[in-house]
Amino acid sequence: QAIEEKLAITMAHNKSEIHDNFDIEGFQFEMHSRLTSFSYPGHQHYWESLVKRELNASPFSIAINEKQVTTLPPTLNAVYVFAHIMEHFVEKILLLKQLCDWAVLLHANRDAIDRDALERNLSQLGLLKAYRAMGAWMISKLGLPADDFPLALSETDDRWVELLIQDFIYWIERRRQMQKIEGTAAGIRHSLRTAGIVVRQSFHFFRLAPMEMLCRVPSMAVWSFRKRMME
Repeated sequence: QAIEEKLAITMAHNKSEIHDNFDIEGFQFEMHSRLTSFSYPGHQHYWESLVKRELNASPFSIAINEKQVTTLPPTLNAVYVFAHIMEHFVEKILLLKQLCDWAVLLHANRDAIDRDALERNLSQLGLLKAYRAMGAWMISKLGLPADDFPLALSETDDRWVELLIQDFIYWIERRRQMQKIEGTAAGIRHSLRTAGIVVRQSFHFFRLAPMEMLCRVPSMAVWSFRKRMME
């Protein structure tokens, strides 16, 4: 409400559980109620506590056009960007630009990331195996310098690379078709399409993030029910 009054705009309440959106001069903005969503409640609780603790302990900012802009500290940001990648990977289709964002972040902060803290937090969030597997993909196929990646990798991580590539190509081929469906689908049809993505990704990549994969469909069902109740 404060934003609507200050900017004289009407915000689109899209019934999403995490954000509303509005347009200003042709640019779309999203106002998020939280940074990212985890399927497993224990992971969400850990994440929220981690963000609160880190921001209170060590506020961080960067200079943009000679102005200091508050943002997440490098180590926490290295977790957050990947958590967002995983959300797209499991249910929304992973895009190359998201991997590029992650690579740029790791390169720019290679000396600022606390590698022990990163590994500990990823483990607590159930994302450590996925982080390493995608890191192996980034290094072997997408040109990320090995020294930029903050965790040690093993042959086990390398074994995921070809499957990740095959999955990425599969979704590139399906993307245009799915966009056509998106243009005409609504309600339950859209929910079923998203559920289909989750089931497929969970089947192929369950071992990378077991609790997140296992809880994703139930959490989607709860979200869909709440959305219907709000309509």
